[in-house]
Amino acid sequence: MNNSVLEQRELMIKLQSYDKKIIELEKVLEKVEDETGKLDQNLRNEELKLEALKEARKEKKKLYNMHEADFESNNQRVEKYEQHLRKLASPKDYRVLQREVDETRKLNEEIQETLFALLEKTEELDLNIKEKEAGFSQLKSLIESQKKDIVKKADSEAKEKQDLELKKAEVSKSLNSKIKEIYYNTIQKSGGVAIVPVVNQVCTGCFLRIPPQILIEIKKADDFIYCPRCHRIVYLEEDRPI
Repeated sequence: MNNSVLEQRELMIKLQSYDKKIIELEKVLEKVEDETGKLDQNLRNEELKLEALKEARKEKKKLYNMHEADFESNNQRVEKYEQHLRKLASPKDYRVLQREVDETRKLNEEIQETLFALLEKTEELDLNIKEKEAGFSQLKSLIESQKKDIVKKADSEAKEKQDLELKKAEVSKSLNSKIKEIYYNTIQKSGGVAIVPVVNQVCTGCFLRIPPQILIEIKKADDFIYCPRCHRIVYLEEDRPI
């Protein structure tokens, strides 16, 4: 057996265990980011609903003020018409102006109905806004609490990933540069896994039954041996140093 090959193979196995765990942690951290993003989006959606209600109330109030101004303007016009009516001597002029008074009063009755409807709608919106604000406040507190728990967990996983990166760097220093190149080239070609054990004469990377001659070569450990199908480096778990 070539001790150098065995040592380098052990380093590769260790390096891959770190790489695998780092990838797993990165997926978890990506999921955390996705979860917090969804929580933020849920809160934003509720905030938009609240803003829409407030905008609707603002529009209703604007309409109310416009109609109220028209109502007051019409009242003032009626008062002036009535004062003028008392001074008119011509029956014809009186009838014309009286018709104008009646039409203005009728218009004001319609405006008053509109004002009542707008007031009722505004009060309904005020109630909805109050309920929505209370619900939004509760949801915000809940989401902030959930995000805090998620981030706390993520901090722990990020720390673990950082520790693994340091361990990986140490192992990488001891790995022969040529072997390191072989390792990462194999990872790229083989779906992220460069080295796998043979168990019961079967490659655990692709489940190919390894031919006896290749098993003999693996046992010799004179060089790195590759699986004929998945082209990953293979080794025998029982031949590893304790």
